[in-house]
Amino acid sequence: MLKAFTQRFKLLLLLIFISLGTELHSQSWVTMMLDPNANFYAIQTTFNNYWAGKTIEKGKGYKAFRRWEAFMEPRVYPSGNTTLPSQTAKNYKQWETNLAAAGIVKSVAGNWSLMGPVGKPVGGGAGRLNFIRIHPTIANTIYVGSADGGLWKTIDGGTTWTTNT
Repeated sequence: MLKAFTQRFKLLLLLIFISLGTELHSQSWVTMMLDPNANFYAIQTTFNNYWAGKTIEKGKGYKAFRRWEAFMEPRVYPSGNTTLPSQTAKNYKQWETNLAAAGIVKSVAGNWSLMGPVGKPVGGGAGRLNFIRIHPTIANTIYVGSADGGLWKTIDGGTTWTTNT
């Protein structure tokens, strides 16, 4: 999983680099993006300084950078360390090891049942979850978010759920 993420990340950077054209290769923000040790906030500042007062032109890397920025920013806060996103899979494996060491058994078999609604949904989706997060140290605490249903929380492993949205 980590290898696949790293490969996709490198491919994204390569595509950004190629899409910028040869005239931008000497720009420092492009070079900084390709440096795995560069700080995100330094890259962001350099990019913003470069584009300050300039007209945004198609094919000059502006949109590609903004996409990269939107992807990276929530993954590097607060340090700006651009190597952090590649740590996710390793951290997950460590979490699994910690659960096993604590005697907490992960269940792959769920006891899910349809509670509705049935029929054609009005407005949004029916039963679609956008995310599921398990508390890193309290395995019975789970958060789920849905497009139309908001944020839900369980503290008993899914037996009961509450929401405040």
